[in-house]
Amino acid sequence: MEKRNSIKNQVKERDELIFRYLPGFARFVLEDRLKDFVHEQLRLMFLHEFPLFRHYDLSTCDEDDLVERSLDAYSEFLSHAIHNTLAQHVEHILEKWQDNQLPEISREQLITEDITLATYTRKKALCLFIPEYTRDVQEALDLSDEIERYCLHAQTRFFNTYVQMQHVKIKRMNRMLRKQRQQLLEAQEIAQLGSFEWDMTGRGNSHNTPQVYHILELEKINALDDIFIHVHPDDLAKLKTMLEQAMNGESYHECEYRYQINDKEKVIWFRGFVEIKNTKPLRLR
Repeated sequence: MEKRNSIKNQVKERDELIFRYLPGFARFVLEDRLKDFVHEQLRLMFLHEFPLFRHYDLSTCDEDDLVERSLDAYSEFLSHAIHNTLAQHVEHILEKWQDNQLPEISREQLITEDITLATYTRKKALCLFIPEYTRDVQEALDLSDEIERYCLHAQTRFFNTYVQMQHVKIKRMNRMLRKQRQQLLEAQEIAQLGSFEWDMTGRGNSHNTPQVYHILELEKINALDDIFIHVHPDDLAKLKTMLEQAMNGESYHECEYRYQINDKEKVIWFRGFVEIKNTKPLRLR
């Protein structure tokens, strides 16, 4: 029973980011080496070309100014480490990120490389001061493990949030695309216009808008012959010549022809584009 409770406590501490050695170490860094810690992480960020820095105007800031501007954020981080509230600190930053309330940058400007490099440079900068804090090898190892655990937690939470935000963005874009497609189809119906893309490689990737079937009065189109069979005999050679010229590299093409189906005749205007690669036609649009 005692062993089981011990395991439960370890899991709870891991999930809640409860540390044994990090609070004392964070107090040491905050009280004795804060500027050095900030300077070291910023140095590493510049060394590794931290992508987020592209969005800041750093031309008017020297090194000391940049350190001074960063002190509050680093002090806040260390204070949370001292009080074993780093999990809450991470969640607070994530909420600000999701609500687009990060200072000086927009939510969309933060990318995955920023997340990776931010946690990596923070871990490297913190570990630099461990030898000054303790000479006990085991304590140093345990402290390094706690710093690693914090960085892993922070990076995982940031990546999960990033993925969630991308899913929301993709859903929003899909809704917009569906709306635009519906508007396009309605406009085609009003204009009695249809559009299609015919795959000429034999891979079967052809597709049409519904109005194409309505105009041609066909339920399906398996090959161009399904259309040719309904073209007026006097116009068929003209249509085939136009298509042959397009497939030989003339790109844009157009042709007006008579189309006969269901005991009636229509005049259809056909305009399109042939995509050619290595002298071979790929798609007829």
